[in-house]
Amino acid sequence: MKIIMNDMLEKGIWLTVLNHKDGEYGEMLLNYIINTGDMASYPQFVDKLISTVPKERVNIMTIAERLRQEGRQEGRQEGRQAVEAVAMNLLRMKMKPEEVAKVTNTDLPTVKKLLEEIKSK
Repeated sequence: MKIIMNDMLEKGIWLTVLNHKDGEYGEMLLNYIINTGDMASYPQFVDKLISTVPKERVNIMTIAERLRQEGRQEGRQEGRQAVEAVAMNLLRMKMKPEEVAKVTNTDLPTVKKLLEEIKSK
C-alpha cells in the first residue's frame, strides 16, 4: 500500500482527485487507504500529501478529520454493541437487571429494555 500511496503522490494524481467533485473522490480514496492500508503510516501519508499539494491543505485536513470522527463514532457504536451483548449474556444467566446495570455501567432502563428483548424471543 505504501508504494501505491507514494506513487500517487509522485505522479500528482492527488491534485486531480482532490479537485474533482468538491473533494468527494479524495475522501473516498483516503477512506479506502484507511480501511486497507497500514494505519501506522497514515499520518505520515497525510503530511506528505499536504507537502505535495500545499494549496489543498485545508481540504486534506477537513477530509482527514471527518474520517477520524467517523472512525470514532464507529468505535463508540461497536463498544455500545459489545456492552449490550455482555449485558444480554448476564441477563440470560439470570443476573438481576440492577446488577447488570452496575457491572456494565449501563443505565437501568436500557438493561430492562434488553431483558424485554430476551423475553420476547
